[in-house]
Amino acid sequence: MEFITIAHDSISCFLPKIPMSVKVLIALTFCFAAFGCSQSMFENKSDIGKIKLVGSADYDSQKHTYIVTGSGENIWGNEDAFFFLWNDVKGDLTLRTDIELIGEGNHPHRKAGLMIRAGLDDGPDYSPDGQYFYFNSIRTGQMKIWRMESDSSEQKQITPDDEYGDWFPHPSPDGNWLVFASYDKNVEGHPPNKNVVLRIMPTSGGEPKILATLFGGQGTINIPSWSADSKNVAFVSYRLVAP
Repeated sequence: MEFITIAHDSISCFLPKIPMSVKVLIALTFCFAAFGCSQSMFENKSDIGKIKLVGSADYDSQKHTYIVTGSGENIWGNEDAFFFLWNDVKGDLTLRTDIELIGEGNHPHRKAGLMIRAGLDDGPDYSPDGQYFYFNSIRTGQMKIWRMESDSSEQKQITPDDEYGDWFPHPSPDGNWLVFASYDKNVEGHPPNKNVVLRIMPTSGGEPKILATLFGGQGTINIPSWSADSKNVAFVSYRLVAP
């Protein structure tokens, strides 16, 4: 795994900070009105908000349980930051689960639970002046970067309908640039171990340009990683190897 800072003409390495985390054991049953109840795996996973540890989940097909590790903030507060497993469902739905927190963890208000959301709007980040809110959304059928006013009005797609699915927008501290990760549009979610590109575009509009091509994916640029002078941006390139 590499932790890399990229500039126009230089590359250097740095060490990550130790994050807060929570680990939970989840046993889950899905119940759909049209199909009855069944033990089932989640199909997707995502981090949302400004997290300090990339989330992970290990599924035991014999016990129908997950061990989930993630980080974030107390969801009873003002920040929407956590790791979650998810499925896209329609119709009536019942969820049943047993949840056990493992160990003491590193957050005094760690929580785990079930949530039903109207859609998958993910990867939010504010503009430095607080005027805009950038996020990625699949509401049009393809994951793209969107922008809205801080009061949730004027929601607008800002990356073009092209060969990419775009994730995790991060505006530069000077407010002039937006960097984000892009997969091939046929890739579902933002999985690890994939070919991805980092793209950059002016916040005022224009065509995105490729900043770097790499192997990685989940965790490559989930959190804001600009330098204070807006001249460098950090990302993670890695290749997971099975033991």
